[in-house]
Amino acid sequence: MACADEFVPRFLNLIRQELACPLTILFQNTMACESVPDDWKEANVVPVYKGGSRNVATDYRPFSLTSQLYNVFETIVRNQVIEFLEIKVLIRNSQHGFRKGSSCLTNLLLFWIRFYIVLMMGFR
Repeated sequence: MACADEFVPRFLNLIRQELACPLTILFQNTMACESVPDDWKEANVVPVYKGGSRNVATDYRPFSLTSQLYNVFETIVRNQVIEFLEIKVLIRNSQHGFRKGSSCLTNLLLFWIRFYIVLMMGFR
C-alpha cells in the first residue's frame, strides 16, 4: 500500500543510489528553511483491525501512512540527534525508550532486577 506521497518503500529502496544526491539536496534545504514541505504533513489514514467483530467500528484503530521521504528524513535527523546526545554524554543510561538496543521492556526488566536485589537484601 502506498503512503501519503504514493511512494512504495520497496521502489524507493530499488532506486536509492539514484535518489541519494537529490534527497541530500532536499534534506539540506529542509534543514536550512527550518520547515518541511506541506506534502510531508499529509497522511492516508486507514483502519486496522485489532480484534473482535469486524462489523464494529471500535474494533479498528486508525493507522497513518505518512510520506516515505519524510520517514527517511526523520530517521536521519533522529540518528544524528541521538549520536550527538550519546557522544556528549547528555543522555542517561536509564533512558531506554529510544536508544538502540534498549526499549521500554529492557527498562522494566532492569527495574525488576534492582527491585529484587533490594528486596532480597532487606530480608537478611
